[in-house]
Amino acid sequence: MKALSFGLLAAALAAGQAPAQSPPNVLLVVADDLAAGALGAYGNAEVLTPNVDRLAARGTVFDAAYCQYPVCAHSRASMLSGLYVQQLTGSNGGFTNLDSVLGPRATLPEHFRQAGYTSARVSKLYHMRVPGDITNGAAGSDHLPSWDVAVNVQAPEWMTPGTAGHYTNETLNFDPNLHYGLGFGAAFYTVEASTSGAEQADHVAVDEAISLLDGFGGQPFFLAVGFVRPHVPLVAPASDFALYDPAQLSLAQSVPGDLADIPAAGIFWNEPARGPNSDPDRREVLRAYYASVSFMDRQLGRLLDRLEQLGLEDDTIVVFTSDHGYHLGEHTFWQKLSLHEESARVPLIAAGPGISGGRRGQVAELVDLYPTIADLAGLPVPPHCAGQSLRGVIEGTSGELRTGAYSRIAGGELLRTPTFAYMRYGNGAEELYDMGPAPLGDPLQFTNLVGDPAFASTLSALRDQLDARVAEIEEGPGEVYCAGDGTSGLCPCLYFGGPGEGCLHSAGSGATLTGSGYANVAADTFRLEVRDGPPSRPGLLVSGLAPTSIPLGDGLLCLQTQVRYAPLQLDGQGRASYGSLGSTSLAGSTIHYQFAFRDAGPCGGSFNLSSAWRVTWH
Repeated sequence: MKALSFGLLAAALAAGQAPAQSPPNVLLVVADDLAAGALGAYGNAEVLTPNVDRLAARGTVFDAAYCQYPVCAHSRASMLSGLYVQQLTGSNGGFTNLDSVLGPRATLPEHFRQAGYTSARVSKLYHMRVPGDITNGAAGSDHLPSWDVAVNVQAPEWMTPGTAGHYTNETLNFDPNLHYGLGFGAAFYTVEASTSGAEQADHVAVDEAISLLDGFGGQPFFLAVGFVRPHVPLVAPASDFALYDPAQLSLAQSVPGDLADIPAAGIFWNEPARGPNSDPDRREVLRAYYASVSFMDRQLGRLLDRLEQLGLEDDTIVVFTSDHGYHLGEHTFWQKLSLHEESARVPLIAAGPGISGGRRGQVAELVDLYPTIADLAGLPVPPHCAGQSLRGVIEGTSGELRTGAYSRIAGGELLRTPTFAYMRYGNGAEELYDMGPAPLGDPLQFTNLVGDPAFASTLSALRDQLDARVAEIEEGPGEVYCAGDGTSGLCPCLYFGGPGEGCLHSAGSGATLTGSGYANVAADTFRLEVRDGPPSRPGLLVSGLAPTSIPLGDGLLCLQTQVRYAPLQLDGQGRASYGSLGSTSLAGSTIHYQFAFRDAGPCGGSFNLSSAWRVTWH
């Protein structure tokens, strides 16, 4: 059921009604440049991350979650807006003018803010330049309407006292007033700090977050905390460096001639170009990276400890992730901006009320976070969200939600299915890897199968799937609008329902018809679904173009502009065949759909109505 807003809660109390259960809090923690493979919870036996592991032990761990763009600014804007990067065209490379693109569409934290939550940010959530914006205490590319409270942190970063090292080929400019031009945004510059770490950005961020937690005073909150580690420069106290003996750390596995079958467009950063240039240097970088991860993990532990001490653990949805993955020497690659597994894959862990433990292998995307967190909190999922709620996956009631995860860079795209990784670049070059378990599969992506005749049909199918995903993202399934009386005017019960909703029904929600996938007659990806519909009505309305019987509740209205058709004739089980939607060949047609139901809600009358959905079939 949709959570009551505070205005509705007050009205319910005034009317003598029992209020709904208090909405859960949300704690969203986003690390920076964190590889899933650098966490104990994801199988790394060398790195020490007891607090991420403890969160994973009581929550759901997604083993196949992927970012939409493996670089900070793009990924964060996509994740927090609920849209793919190409749907944010016009927001510029730094995503500093999101409002010009989003218009009235709320970001994830803004959606909670509008629902009556206190929305707060500490440190880096939208893009901040690290180290430049951290050394200056600046807000970076923040989005002010997202927050009631926004806290920047300031820390010395590369100026921290201690033993410094530099393991790449960049020429560094030690000017504290610069960021780009310093070289620190990419260089493996490390500092084994002689300090306690209390002055570091992530420690300061948790200090500020704990202060906010202490002050919320029972008010539902959406608290987003950004960690800047393990982003370079790799700074951590000497005690964290001491956890790791570089001689005992395992370097990435390699095979002779590994780069021979990787097209040039698929190689962004590698050792021959930038370093590190020797095994001792690689081990020192790994040591500094792991030390930074362990330092970040300790700060997460402090945050989780305070949540527990305040008695909020059972009332707070906690989500931990990273903006993208990170290469640590695989294929001689380091850092990000690659479409290979280590760069595109992210850690994703969710814990809290209603979230069961266990691991999930279903393919997920960071763009799914917005609808998932809203759904778990009982808030409606805004129709603009391009991702899908993972709630059913978390609860174990849903199988695969999509055929594959989509990620991209400026010159290429990735489709990561449960069994294959397919990459296609702007110059036509391709990569294909069998991601099944070894020894039959190739999870480390050593053998590009594009030229293997045995995989020709697989390659052709993946090309088509990627084409369909790109079309789905760029063209979308359709659009929601309010057509409660069969026209383009306001819903007749807009006073009772929220914008974009249909009439309220007896469960206190306004039914909304939402769409996803791509309305293409050649692709079975299109879905229409009733959100917040009457409890006794099935939600799934349409699933692709298969001419099968589909439960439709009381009926689906098929509208043409300004014209209403009678509800569909249903059989005794409340079903109607797809053919009864009114067209045998939908290609080129624009169809308007609406859900109609009988319910004794405040709108009254013989029918209540959902919002409508306008779909142009391709």
